[in-house]
Amino acid sequence: MTLVGTLEMQAEALEREAAAFRKLIEAARDLGEERVAAILAPMASQNGNGGTNGNGHVATADVPLAEAHDDDPRGREAIRRIVGVRPGVWALAEIRVEMKRRGWFTSNKGVDVAVTRMCRNGEARRVGKGRYEFGVPVDGTLL
Repeated sequence: MTLVGTLEMQAEALEREAAAFRKLIEAARDLGEERVAAILAPMASQNGNGGTNGNGHVATADVPLAEAHDDDPRGREAIRRIVGVRPGVWALAEIRVEMKRRGWFTSNKGVDVAVTRMCRNGEARRVGKGRYEFGVPVDGTLL
């Protein structure tokens, strides 16, 4: 991929993130800042790292766990379903939290291995330490 293509993909990811922030701003205006802060508080840790301890591990005490079933997706299929709802950049910690919430979680290593294989197969790409981009155009085709 060319430098321009890479920069365009990063710009698109940042635009999606900015759009999400605009929605939060709109919610704060509609519901009041205190209400939105109360809704977001369980998702943020006390150290201000967005629910992580700084090492990519998420404090999951506030994450409700769904009951696991034998027919639930696992590994790459579970990750495909999660990131399919919101294509773009995901931290491994975010994927783990969502998998736990849905009752699909196996282990930290299992998530790491599945994402690594998805990168190898062209379904994702690493954009930083513990951060991966899913479902974005690569060489003119959608993942």
